[in-house]
Amino acid sequence: MAGRRVVRLLARNDVIGLLSPRATPSYNGSCEAGNGSMQTRTSYEAARNGRPGRWSADDCETARLQAYQTARPWGVTGPTPEQVWLKREPIAVELRQRFQKAVPYFLEDERRTRGYLPGIELPRNVQASIRRVAIRHPAAARPPLVALRLLEVRKGRITLPFSL
Repeated sequence: MAGRRVVRLLARNDVIGLLSPRATPSYNGSCEAGNGSMQTRTSYEAARNGRPGRWSADDCETARLQAYQTARPWGVTGPTPEQVWLKREPIAVELRQRFQKAVPYFLEDERRTRGYLPGIELPRNVQASIRRVAIRHPAAARPPLVALRLLEVRKGRITLPFSL
């Protein structure tokens, strides 16, 4: 149920979601590490409020704000996530539309590369795999994030082309 609501929310906001492969937490390790950090912060906040082991939405939000305003993922002298977010350059509407328009071509190209016939319904995990590769994989022929200069792929690192 919640999954369908998320899919609709993403569609309403022109967001193309990328699902991690099932049972591979190493694939999204930074998210897993962030979740662990948030669990620790939330646990401390609940305990501080006299409710150890019983989290509230307020505890989660306090933990999120604390991490947003105080964490230093780029090192002790680096910016906080809040500072990075406030300095970001939002993606222009025109560029977002170009990306949305380009994605179906890249998806079809990846399907063809894998030998799937057009129009055939594929299992969800196969669709997710095709989407992950078509949208950002450096082996794809100019994936849309790279073609539109929204993503730069370097040896071992993926960075967005904007300054902090």
